[in-house]
Amino acid sequence: MNTKNVCNRLGLTPKGLRVYEEKGLVVPARNENGYRNYSERDILRLREILLLKDLGFSLQDIKGLQDKSIDDEHIFVRSLYLQKQAINKKIQVLKNIERTLEESIDKVLNDEMNKQLYLNAMGKTLDNNKRTMSSWRDQWNFDTWAITYDESLTNNNDELELFKDYSRVLEEVRKEIATTSCQRILDLGCGTGNLTGRYSQQVEVYGIDQSLEMLLQCKEKYPKMKVKLGNFLDETYIEGVKFDCIVTTYAFHHLTEAEKEKAIDYMLGALKPEGKIVIGDLMFLNEEKRKEKEQEFIARGREDLWETIEEEFYGDVEKLKTYIDKKGIGFKYKHLVNFTWMIVIQG
Repeated sequence: MNTKNVCNRLGLTPKGLRVYEEKGLVVPARNENGYRNYSERDILRLREILLLKDLGFSLQDIKGLQDKSIDDEHIFVRSLYLQKQAINKKIQVLKNIERTLEESIDKVLNDEMNKQLYLNAMGKTLDNNKRTMSSWRDQWNFDTWAITYDESLTNNNDELELFKDYSRVLEEVRKEIATTSCQRILDLGCGTGNLTGRYSQQVEVYGIDQSLEMLLQCKEKYPKMKVKLGNFLDETYIEGVKFDCIVTTYAFHHLTEAEKEKAIDYMLGALKPEGKIVIGDLMFLNEEKRKEKEQEFIARGREDLWETIEEEFYGDVEKLKTYIDKKGIGFKYKHLVNFTWMIVIQG
């Protein structure tokens, strides 16, 4: 596509296109006469630039983000994902400004704030927002760990052995799946599809993960598996769809105790009658066992390993049981290996 057509299609000027080219943002090929020839990939990149500019990103920032992108057959969906994440961050900083304005209005109404105090408060908010956006731009990257994720599970030197007997854990969860006549399965935090991908040849399998790269790897391995960006705390997982079985492995420990309870409620809401939830994850039986393990690490002089555990939110089996018992539904649990337990909730 020539320069004139691109300008008409995107509402740009030739000068604007030249600036993007000079900055290395979009460098079109040239035909034998030396005229610029923009490809559909170039058009996609230009649309991405325009959206990011509207969100307040400088051309230098945009160049930095694009330099971290992975340029392959998934460039289209990755571009959409980058734009979505940028919008989410922008919403976050705008909400911070809105909250400061609301608080300031209330204080002014009650004679608790003057103009200088407001300017100080808003200045602090804007500085925090600037740091938030700067940090996100610096840290932004597509999750390249997903590409080597499967290998890392079997060839890891983790001193805590968090994924010890990984294959056996998956098999234990699959045994529970097999006790239910499953025609539709939901895998939350599905990663690359290791747990449920094999079922996608026979039944409907949906996988939800917050990592785009994990989902791309999952689709390459299991093309028939249906995947979606999301997480445990999405109030609706798949619109209008109920499941015979909802499963998850090695993802639930990223949630706080309150978030775990909320996630269980959402999962129960997505189950068919007589369906079940199976969770294989890092947990302690109760607070007493957690304290015992902490003292064990301290006695060994390995507070560093305990700090690693504390960075996450390992579940408490008995607390979860108490929460489920109040609902009057079935709950059973089993220790599998090391920190890994399996719990089964009968809907």
